[in-house]
Amino acid sequence: MFRFESLELLYWDCWERFKIPLDSRVITVTGPNGSGKTTLLDALRTLLAAKTSEKRDYKKYARRPNKPHSWIIGVVTNKRDGKGRPPFFPILAEKVTLACHINRKGGDWQREYYVLPGNLSLEEILKASENPSDIFFKPKGIREYQTELEKAGLSHAMLTVLALEQGATDKLCEYPPKELLKLVYAVFGDKPTLENYEKAIQDQKEAEKELEELRLKVARLENQCTSLRNRVNNYRDYEKLVFDRTRLETEVSAQARYVELYDRIKGAWSPIVGLKRVLAELEKKEESLLDHEKKVVQEEAELKETIELTGATLNEIQTALIQENRSRSVVETQLDEIKILKEACQDVQPEPVETLQSSLESTLRQKFLLEQQKTELDQRLKELEEEKESLLSNRLKPDRPVELFHQRLMETGISHSFLYENIEVVDERWRIAIESILKGFRYVILLENPADRWRAWEMGEREGYRHFIVGEEGKTVVHPPAGSSLEAVRLSEKVPAWVRRQLAEIRLVAGVEEGKKLSDGTTFVTQKGFIRERRGGRSIAVEGADFAFGQAGRKKRLESIEIQIGEFNARKTQLAGRLTEINTDLAELKQRMIRQENLQKYLLKKDEEAHLKQTLQTVLAGLVDLEKKQESLFQEKQKLEEKRLQVTRVLAEIRKDIEIVRGTLDKSRRDRFSQRTERCKLYQELQKQRAVIPATWRTSDALSKYRKDFEGIKDVQREIEKTEKRLLEGQWEKDPSVIKLKAKVEKDYEGEKSNLESKEAELSRTAQVTGDARSAYIDYLRTSIRFYEANLKTLSSMAGVGIEVIKPHLENDEMVLREAGLEVKWNFDQKGFTSTDDGEGSGGQQVMKSLILLIALLMAEGDSGGFVFVDEPFAHLDVFNIDRVAAFLMATNTQYIITSPNSHNTNVYKPAFLTIVTRKKGPDRLFADPPGYLRRMEPTDA
Repeated sequence: MFRFESLELLYWDCWERFKIPLDSRVITVTGPNGSGKTTLLDALRTLLAAKTSEKRDYKKYARRPNKPHSWIIGVVTNKRDGKGRPPFFPILAEKVTLACHINRKGGDWQREYYVLPGNLSLEEILKASENPSDIFFKPKGIREYQTELEKAGLSHAMLTVLALEQGATDKLCEYPPKELLKLVYAVFGDKPTLENYEKAIQDQKEAEKELEELRLKVARLENQCTSLRNRVNNYRDYEKLVFDRTRLETEVSAQARYVELYDRIKGAWSPIVGLKRVLAELEKKEESLLDHEKKVVQEEAELKETIELTGATLNEIQTALIQENRSRSVVETQLDEIKILKEACQDVQPEPVETLQSSLESTLRQKFLLEQQKTELDQRLKELEEEKESLLSNRLKPDRPVELFHQRLMETGISHSFLYENIEVVDERWRIAIESILKGFRYVILLENPADRWRAWEMGEREGYRHFIVGEEGKTVVHPPAGSSLEAVRLSEKVPAWVRRQLAEIRLVAGVEEGKKLSDGTTFVTQKGFIRERRGGRSIAVEGADFAFGQAGRKKRLESIEIQIGEFNARKTQLAGRLTEINTDLAELKQRMIRQENLQKYLLKKDEEAHLKQTLQTVLAGLVDLEKKQESLFQEKQKLEEKRLQVTRVLAEIRKDIEIVRGTLDKSRRDRFSQRTERCKLYQELQKQRAVIPATWRTSDALSKYRKDFEGIKDVQREIEKTEKRLLEGQWEKDPSVIKLKAKVEKDYEGEKSNLESKEAELSRTAQVTGDARSAYIDYLRTSIRFYEANLKTLSSMAGVGIEVIKPHLENDEMVLREAGLEVKWNFDQKGFTSTDDGEGSGGQQVMKSLILLIALLMAEGDSGGFVFVDEPFAHLDVFNIDRVAAFLMATNTQYIITSPNSHNTNVYKPAFLTIVTRKKGPDRLFADPPGYLRRMEPTDA
């Protein structure tokens, strides 16, 4: 099993790049909450292709730095084991470099892995990967990489334990006995033996299944033999029913029709005579109903004409009523308007309308000007708030074209920064001078990668970007002359040389008086931002609200903006108070204008009021007369309509009776004709029937026997249907070859019965093979348990803990093996043995149990080894238990990487010879500071 020697990260979460050692047995990772302790463990888990912490994955960590790729590089040991074989054979070097390259492909993040000989840095890996002939530098997929790690000793069961998150270290002691036994065999057992055992069980199950199918087949054949015997008997019954049906359909049916025809002819004459008398009575009744219908039709026509005349008169009166109501409504509306005006004008004194109108217009103009000022203030405040928000995020709020071009570059993957982010003013006395000189260049873009410059220039041409796009780093050394602007700034390596030269050419002076002392042609700038150059002198000074360069500049700009925001808010409050007063005055002026307008309207309509009242009385009197006439005519019309309705009903009844009589008459006529015709047909049919049936069927004895057996043709038909129903509904055998089929099935039954006896003997042999495979599996399982028990006892003695392993009862039975489990009991402080998951152990005991169970899985041939990640194991432990767990860690030979908050008791550092210290990222920092580390000397073995 290998161990870690060092770890190197590039663009992982909040870190830019760092490399730390891991060459110690016990390593603590400490720092405040949120400083990246778990993030560091997740980097190691990602390097081992293991599961990371909950709700996190390598994609989240890689995209946080806003870079196109990330690297995780770990150097591990490759020492030979007891058999002389290194873990990463065929690599024979003493150290091996494991590397994970995370890059963006097709809009998503993907991983590539490398297993490389030697201790390599990132630059060495990149350079060596340029040689495609070296097989070690060919990237590996995650499956291939996991297979190599498993060959090196990192099993899937170990990966599962290494992925335990913060607070879950003690969960291993909660494994049920069955699950713990499975885990032990997965680590120590022989996989081919388990596969042979599982295959033998599968073969036995298949043989049992085949034998069961054969037994079912023999049983089916036996059932078929019984069924075929029943089918033969069924076939005989079927033949008899077919014979009976044929006789009924021929001889008996012919006799039934003959007898029925004779009886029908005999009884057909009497109904014909009766129908003749009924026809005479119906014809007389029809004539009487037609005379009555004619009289009622005449009466109905006269009533209809009278109703139409009355309705026309009612329509004329209704039209007149509508007209008069409209006139009344107009007069009442005019009177209501005068009344409203009169009530509104009470206590209103006349005022000059022109004066009120002039005051109203003046006040409206004042309101418009104040609202315009308020809108301008709101807009300016919004701009200042947006700029303040941007500054709080450590960025300037550039012009819209600059912001859009910046976003285009980011979307295209072109890394860059602005000039103002790369210059810091180190002497605040010259802040105004430096800010004034460089104001026009603050949005100059500096590319991270010079190879991107042509793409960036093409985008700048397309977008019309008006600031320089620089693709070369400022590697030219420009020494700052004494008193030059270059002395007052600190520049990053990205700042181009022409900016350095320009700053070197401009002298800094306190004022113009000091500038006089310089030689002619010298360019200088004063502390107040007045510049003198070859074209002359002018002020280029910028205000504090326009500072941009360096953290201090942007801080002063933020302070100036906050002062402006306060001033604008105060002005806004004054404007709001003034607007409130103006709105109050406007409301009063508008109300006074409305009262004066109502007064003038009332004076104009006052004389009309008496005339309108007289007109209303006249209209109301006319409406009363018309309504009385309407009511009288309406009642008269209702009486006429009721009478007409009664006449209509009588007429309908008469016509209905006529239809009934005519229908009955027609039917009687048709019936009489039909009966006469039918009697003739029956006689003819009897003659034909007599001619076609055999004479023996219509003898007196034959017909007497028929009348004795059957009541009529329906009785015969029912018997035929009954026979037919039995034939249709019964499960009849109709194929006479059923006898031959029965002989064949009996022969097949005897053959399969013999085959069944042979298969039962074969199953017995298969069960013996399964038993042998199960015995081999049990032997390996017992060996794994003994080996794990020895490891547990070795570790428990180091920890000063009593331990008892309760081995499962194993016998050659599949059910017993399926339910078998491995139970471990513990004795802390001589208080008696308790089970692993008793739930009553202290936090320190839980941690100790899990560590012993875990490390015992990583030990080979009685010697502990490998490595363990433990995320905050001391989170809930007191000092005594911390010391106890720490002593155990020091006693083992496993490599531990343990996280702990810096607020915990210092005893957590006792077993550690290497401590990694993580730090939080500041709000004004793009990346967090790299972790530091402290090392103390490890004691040498005596």
